[in-house]
Parts: sequence; C-alpha cells; structure tokens
Amino acid sequence: MYALSNSSRGNPSRAGRGHGRASSSSSGRQRTSEGAHVGGRGHARPSRSRSRSRVINQPANMPQEPALSEMTEDDVLLHGLNYVGFCPKRQSNVKNRELLINRFKAHFGPVPAAVVDLQLELVEGFDQSCSFNHLMMTLHWFKCYQTEHCMSGIWKYGEEFCRNKVIEVANNIRSLFNDKIVIDPTQFDPDEVHWLSVDTVNYITQEFRGTPSTDWYDPKSKSSGVKYEFALPIRHGFCVWKRGPFKPGKNHDKTIFCGAKNKDTPKDQWDRSALYFQLPKGKKAIADSAYEGMADKVTVKRDGQDKAVIDFIDRAQNRQEAYHARLDSYAILRHRFRHGKSTEKKIELHNLCVEALMVVVHFDLHHRPLWET
Repeated sequence: MYALSNSSRGNPSRAGRGHGRASSSSSGRQRTSEGAHVGGRGHARPSRSRSRSRVINQPANMPQEPALSEMTEDDVLLHGLNYVGFCPKRQSNVKNRELLINRFKAHFGPVPAAVVDLQLELVEGFDQSCSFNHLMMTLHWFKCYQTEHCMSGIWKYGEEFCRNKVIEVANNIRSLFNDKIVIDPTQFDPDEVHWLSVDTVNYITQEFRGTPSTDWYDPKSKSSGVKYEFALPIRHGFCVWKRGPFKPGKNHDKTIFCGAKNKDTPKDQWDRSALYFQLPKGKKAIADSAYEGMADKVTVKRDGQDKAVIDFIDRAQNRQEAYHARLDSYAILRHRFRHGKSTEKKIELHNLCVEALMVVVHFDLHHRPLWET
C-alpha cells in the first residue's frame, strides 16, 4: 500500500523482422531496410551489417541470458548494461559495484533487484509474450526518452517496431497498477487520524493543437501541460492514489481533491470517486495551503500551531515531494511529452506512461526507499 521468453535480440535472423519496404536496384536485387539482400531468385543472404550486429550484441564472452524466471540481480545488471554499451569486459574492469548500479539506474531507472521483481510478475501474467530485451528497451525509453531513430540504433530494431513494442510493454506493466496503487483501510491503525499526504503535479506536453485552449496552460512551466493528483500514506512507503490527468489551467488542486467542477459546485454534485470521499469520517490528509478551507478532511499549516505539528506536516510534505522527484527522474515525464497526434491519444499515452512508471517506482521503492537518492 503505504512482456518477457528470452529475447530475439541476439538472434540476427529475427532482428527488425517486418520493418521497412524493399526498394529495387539495377542488379535485380532488393535490399530491405534492416539490411538483408534479396536476390532475383528469391534467395536471401545475410548482409555485412547483420553480421556486425551479431558481434555488437553478443560478444564472444557474453553468457547466455537465463530464462526470465531464473534471472538474478547480477544477470539483470550484466545483460542490461551490455545492451547500452557496457560489455562484460568493461564491467569486469570496474571494481566498485556501486558504479555499475549507478550506470544501470542512469539508463533504466530502477535498481536491478527491482527489475527482477517486476519481470517475475510480468512473466506470471504474460508468460511467453514477454522478453527481457523488450522490457529493458521500454525502461530505457521511460528513463532517457530518446527518439525512435536513436532507439533503433541502440536496440537494433526498426523504428516502427520500437514504437509499437514500448507501448505494448508499457501496457503490460500498467496492468499491475490496480493491484499496487490502492488505498487499503486495513493497513491503517484505527487510532490514526492523518492517513495521507496529497498534492498535485504538472507535467509539460506539446501543445494540444486539435483542441487549443487556455485550459491546458500550466502556470508553473508557462506552457502546455497536464495535472495529476497523488497521495502517499503517512506511515507506509508506497503511493496509494493517483487521479488525472486534468487540465492545469482549469482545475484547482482543491476542486480535484473534492471532485468539484469549480469552486462554486454544490457539495451534492461533487464526484464521489474523488479522494475526499475515500477518507472515512474523522480521517484526514496533510496538504499545502492550496487546500485551505477543508478542515474536515485536510490539515494545513496555520499560524499558532505547535512546532511539533509544523515539523510533522513538513516531513509529510517533503516525503510527498520526494515521490514526485522519483517520478520526475524519468525523462519521459520530465521533458515535454511529444506522443499522440490527437488530444485524446496524447492524454491516453501520457496517462499510460504515468501509471506504468508508478508501478516501476513501486517495485523500486522496496529496494530504494524515498529518502534514498
């Protein structure tokens, strides 16, 4: 509270399958976009580029990837770093394991132990449709948010394959969202008054040109964006609530919390799925001054409060910000989101990435709590 058989990456005969349209040449041969020559008699022979790909992807001293259900933290670290240019020889020359872990986090986000936990649940849910290689490509997309052309060079697939596969795997990861991100009243002490801390976060996006409006204006970044609401338990280490996306120029933090369309909406018309209605009578959230005026459900800092109370509120808010920073460490949320041509598609894909990353961070928090970098 508080998808993955072995990859075809090392098999050149499968890399880039089905990507690119063949073009004619004067010699009667065709060359596909992924580097295979096709003769006029219908016989294919491997190209030099495909041979080079074999050498790059599978060094002579590279151990075979174990089955996903048998991969250890060391296996994930070794093969993951190899994908992004750190061959076994380079890794063996590093005596400080922490440096290898930091390199892994810089390219993929979570620590290797969290990836082991994540892929075990994905294997259980998706069995043979999953691949370690595709999972790492998706985590790399979340963390570094490279363009499809850059991804094609690193992962040795065509651009269309990269584009479709990361969305597929992101959906697989997101399928765990409802099991991991949930408010469970049984995990709170009966005498506990303050259950949660709550706040909103704005993420920048490309303009919504299909539906232009000042409602999309994010006053924090002074550009286009979307807003989400997150809540963390005070005494537990994992996020339990997410709501959104909303239009940042139209929806205030307090109206999102109570489910109102605007500040003048009568209480009997508030959305009952809002966080306000998830807190039982007598239970409260901790929030900043934007939530002032909802004393029955929210505690904010006020003049005259004891220092112990103020320190308690500060710690809860700082911890909330630490969670936001963990999500923000992924470039796909930190940088301007560029996917989705229509408004509906952009919103759908951004929400997919947020929920998938919340699942990834959930697994990572088991090994790297919020107060750790």
